[in-house]
Amino acid sequence: MSQLGLIVAVAVLIGLAYIQLLRRFDIYEKEPFKVLFASFAAGGVVSIIVTTILYSFVSVEHTFAQAFYKVGLIEELAKLITFFLIFKVFRRHFDEIVDGVLYMSCIALGFAVIENVFYAMGSETPFTILALRTFTSTIGHMAFSGIMGVALFVHFRVQRNVGGIILSLLVAAFAHGIYDGVLFEPAYSWTFFGVYLFVVLGAVWVIRLVMSFSRHKKPFASAIFKSTSQTGILHCVSCGEKQQSELLLFWKIESQACGNCGQMDFDWEAWKKMNRYYLPLRKWKKQTKGYRNSGEPVIRFGAYDEHIIHVSTERVSCKPETLGIWLVSENQKDRQQFLRKPILGWILKGVGIQYVMK
Repeated sequence: MSQLGLIVAVAVLIGLAYIQLLRRFDIYEKEPFKVLFASFAAGGVVSIIVTTILYSFVSVEHTFAQAFYKVGLIEELAKLITFFLIFKVFRRHFDEIVDGVLYMSCIALGFAVIENVFYAMGSETPFTILALRTFTSTIGHMAFSGIMGVALFVHFRVQRNVGGIILSLLVAAFAHGIYDGVLFEPAYSWTFFGVYLFVVLGAVWVIRLVMSFSRHKKPFASAIFKSTSQTGILHCVSCGEKQQSELLLFWKIESQACGNCGQMDFDWEAWKKMNRYYLPLRKWKKQTKGYRNSGEPVIRFGAYDEHIIHVSTERVSCKPETLGIWLVSENQKDRQQFLRKPILGWILKGVGIQYVMK
């Protein structure tokens, strides 16, 4: 295989790995890999072509200012145009707001992979360049563009949202611009790591927020747990009964049901996964620290204090009939609290997420 062929192969493999990583966020109804790959491939080719056409109309200098209103705006506009051009590729699967972020990120990933190939081809150390860009600009491109997927979902599936799309484009261009700007200007290069973290963490929070809106999240009920054909000793923290109890499983969440009081019992790891599935915006480490620092051996929660956290044994006992209601209520509270946050919360409302809440 020629060096060019090897460069392309490595770049595409990196892209495939990132598609799998994106799918890990899609825990409620995974998008078909082949459709994501088709979006990645078509989006990459089309967005590079559109970018080349747009760049033919302007002259670009690598300055901090031009990183915003030329480089960032042109490349993010190219990705946005590409979304409209290839929308038929995934239209049938585009049924929840998480999908907007996923497909827009796949288009950005395709753009990044082809751009990586060009940079590697022009370098004396192509594989070093690929390695560096794998963990910087490749992630950066997906992080810049994901927010446009929120506005696009609203536009195609909720209500006309041209203003939200324009705002999301400007936000993506700004994130892209500040990332490139600190690289273009040596005087600002020391801020790169901070800028990179700011952009990537912002994108992660966007994903967590849209996950909280998923239509495919299974409502909590004892019936969603299936038998594992295994048993274990349960010391119920609600009624104190010690018994042999069947191990139950839903998604990655293990539980046991008390035959005496009917409460469902979760260990700390299972409760953490419960939070991840039903409360994606919840800060688990902060919550756990609060439990441990409370000084209380037992913490009760729920509308009638029917759910129990036994802090010392790190077990949670819940009434299945009301846990689902509590999880829905807490998820709504988390969303409202997040959207009241300055900057990112306001931006997300501006790009149209408030229409999904109606």
